[in-house]
Amino acid sequence: MRKWIKRAAALCLTLCLFLNGAACGGDKTANAVITYGMDERPTTLDPQLASSETEQTMVRNLFEGLFRLDAGGNIVEGAAESYTLSDDGLTYTFTLREAVWQDDTPVTAADFVFGLQRAVDPVTKAPYGSLLSAVDGAPAILAGSAAVDTLGVTAVDEHTLTIRLHEPDPDFPMVLTLAVSMPCNEAFFQKAAGAYGRNLDATASNGSFTLYRWEEDATIRLNRNKKYSGPFPAKPAAVVFATGREKQTNDPDADLSDTAYRLARLEDGTLDAGKIDNSQASALSAEGFSITAYEDTCWAVAVNPNTEIGTADMQKALRESINRNVCDTALPGYFTRADRYLPESLTLRGEAYKEIQPLQYAFPYDPADARAILAETTENQKNGRLPSVTLLYADEPGMEEAASVIAQQWQQNMGLYCNIEGRSRSSLQSAVAAGEYQMALVPLSAGDNTVQSFFKQFTEGGPYAGFTDSTFAELMGGMTGSLSDEALLQLAGQTENQLLSYTGLTPVFFSSSAFAQSPQMQDLQIQPFSGRADFAFAGRLPD
Repeated sequence: MRKWIKRAAALCLTLCLFLNGAACGGDKTANAVITYGMDERPTTLDPQLASSETEQTMVRNLFEGLFRLDAGGNIVEGAAESYTLSDDGLTYTFTLREAVWQDDTPVTAADFVFGLQRAVDPVTKAPYGSLLSAVDGAPAILAGSAAVDTLGVTAVDEHTLTIRLHEPDPDFPMVLTLAVSMPCNEAFFQKAAGAYGRNLDATASNGSFTLYRWEEDATIRLNRNKKYSGPFPAKPAAVVFATGREKQTNDPDADLSDTAYRLARLEDGTLDAGKIDNSQASALSAEGFSITAYEDTCWAVAVNPNTEIGTADMQKALRESINRNVCDTALPGYFTRADRYLPESLTLRGEAYKEIQPLQYAFPYDPADARAILAETTENQKNGRLPSVTLLYADEPGMEEAASVIAQQWQQNMGLYCNIEGRSRSSLQSAVAAGEYQMALVPLSAGDNTVQSFFKQFTEGGPYAGFTDSTFAELMGGMTGSLSDEALLQLAGQTENQLLSYTGLTPVFFSSSAFAQSPQMQDLQIQPFSGRADFAFAGRLPD
């Protein structure tokens, strides 16, 4: 069973491993201080609450779960020395290796029990607590109808932990590598008195690194954990996380959330690695930087059904008037045409979804029908015309051009004149959530690289639940771990087709996340969709 999990993980996890040419000798790249650019500072390093890319990256390096990823992206034992899985696939039994927290307190099975209970406790409000829904008792606890001590996790003794599932879940080992599944020492948590994970003294660590510096207006530094005794000691001496806005920076305009500024800092060597706009990838690659990119976001036109432009007929007309062949050639080259919602990197039971599930839906292109619908809709308005129409878009590279292409399609093919307005991504998503928009070009993405995770954003509690109905929810609810591979694939196809049938949303193009590392860097792992970086294996050649 363990070998099967590792083989599946290698397929299921589309892990991007930076390899910068030939090896230059381990001694030369070890013990470096690596500087990594981040968009924003973390607000918490509590694993159960970590949500942003920066927070999850730091948690990944500070903590170690029962499972973790090795240098090749395989799921292997982390804090667990060994484990067994029952024949029915429902009970994991872990034997923990000897390990200590940053304060020399032993890491025990009780720490994992408390951490997992916190993750599903509604009081915690863990953003990814639902990922543990396969654990026995978790659905009822998450719903607030059962006590946390009914969760199917048991500390048999200090070094033995059992986790019982209510249904088999082949993806569960991957869930145990994520921040939400990290251990939490209850005594340390209680001593923090509500500040757990919010400052230097209240942040724990049992992983490859420890937190060395976390001050306001200063870079955040993680040092190699000298008390870590596991199989994955940190190769670098330290990792420094910088936004560019720190007090040590003399430039008053410094801001690494500004992509142009971050590009300049990569080029001048201030940063060793960091996330970039996909539009910058070609230029950096030409300068010798290693680039990795993965398609992780589908941009779709969302139409507000509670507006004059959002009637069922107008939704149909707006979809019918988008010529996908024109969009394919007119969009910026770093975007790719989307004829379905699911990005290329998504997997189902470890298989690339697009390779095993052919597209079964064709978007209609019928400008004549679209014009007729618009004419009829306009006639029914009191003053014989529609009110002013605006398409919101994220104020990010290439998005204004993309929004213009879509608006031009509507003007040319159905005679609808549409304004476009740029907003920050957070402002755009807030407007959609509040229903304060007519149309919006919205980003759809998954919390991890699975098809199920992508679909969850359209179910109750998800940001786009309002665009689907009970039929979609029923199909999604049936995608359980107990299904055979064939049955799950068939149900996933039905769920995808159901989503494509809703005219209130129309996928238009995909975008990719991209990361760059300097020519001196080697072996930095970036996990697709989450953007989490693992520095344990990273090396850097001296200047």
